[in-house]
Amino acid sequence: MRRFDINVDDIGWRVCSSNTIGEIKEAHCKRLNVDPQTVVLRFQNQVLEDKKSVGFYDLKHDSKLTTELITTTPEVRIHLNLPDNTEVSLTVSLNATVHEIREKLQPWIGEKKVVLIFEGRVLEDRHHLTDYGIGENDRIRVVRAIEPEPSTESAIGKSVKGVHLSNRPQQSSTTTNEAPLEIEVHFHDGERLFPVMLQTNCPVDYAIWVLKHSSKLRGRQFRLSRDGVVLDNAKSLDHYGINDGSHVDIC
Repeated sequence: MRRFDINVDDIGWRVCSSNTIGEIKEAHCKRLNVDPQTVVLRFQNQVLEDKKSVGFYDLKHDSKLTTELITTTPEVRIHLNLPDNTEVSLTVSLNATVHEIREKLQPWIGEKKVVLIFEGRVLEDRHHLTDYGIGENDRIRVVRAIEPEPSTESAIGKSVKGVHLSNRPQQSSTTTNEAPLEIEVHFHDGERLFPVMLQTNCPVDYAIWVLKHSSKLRGRQFRLSRDGVVLDNAKSLDHYGINDGSHVDIC
């Protein structure tokens, strides 16, 4: 992809059209020893959004950008899809942390353990919305996570027992037959096997998160596949017909 030069505060940067504004701002602020959260980039009197690309704004060779100190924290409207399939919209600061968003959800979810997911990524409490490129009218999925029981060792790899997820409310005892089924899925990494207890409506991205936090796969980037098909992180296990005893490959 062709690269060209732009100027930020009269400092030259070589970029391509796929670079995001956030990437340029972060590199520029690092050079100036400035917190990226405190500034925005401006081009021809327009404030540029971090998650948009150079190509989106049609920046050309020798385009001149400037940094501007944020005097008031901008606010955005975000939408959260809750475990009971309802939606909550919140107006929040772009500097808000994931933990602060979780606290704002308490009137709807109470003290329930939940996980926030945006574009296939599990959001960590200590990070800010801007760290994930979350902006105006973006949607975040909220899924319920139940505390795991102690794990037990299996003959091959580790068996992670009692790790559960439900993206809809727990059914009452009178509607137990309609509740998501708990299944044991066998994840294969070469010759290693990782049996994990999940629920049938568990999103693929959460299954990956469980594997990373409960096995020797921590720190690795990987996808899941079954029968040669790479699984979409946004889909659920039952979308792919995964049930108790199914085998899924780590790739």
